[in-house]
Amino acid sequence: GPGIFEAQQLILDDKTLRSKIEDHVVKQCVNAEWALKCVADEYIARFHAMTSEHLRDRYIDIEDVADRILNALAGKASPKIRLGPNSIIASRDLRPSTIAGLHGKKPVALISEHGGWTSHTFILARESNIPAV
Repeated sequence: GPGIFEAQQLILDDKTLRSKIEDHVVKQCVNAEWALKCVADEYIARFHAMTSEHLRDRYIDIEDVADRILNALAGKASPKIRLGPNSIIASRDLRPSTIAGLHGKKPVALISEHGGWTSHTFILARESNIPAV
């Protein structure tokens, strides 16, 4: 679990990523939010194009980090999930922060259109004994 968020911290600390965002702001005359979205989208596209499923699944970490930063810049709290008894979470893309944000509430199962067995989301689900497909 903690290693997954250490990986996300590495994304936040990446000097190349930060430099690309800053360059985008200066050269394109856009705000930080738009620059972050554009640069994150470039990285996500690169990860989607990778042949290794293990590496391809890492796009969600970049998307997760970027969206959390965008929410922080906009002054928005991260969305909360309310789970009733015997809930199943179904989503196109489940993010690691979504699983971590359950704060001990445990769904019966997770269903995601994207992400494989090696994705950080599914690793967190396995560590929490939550069935996932």
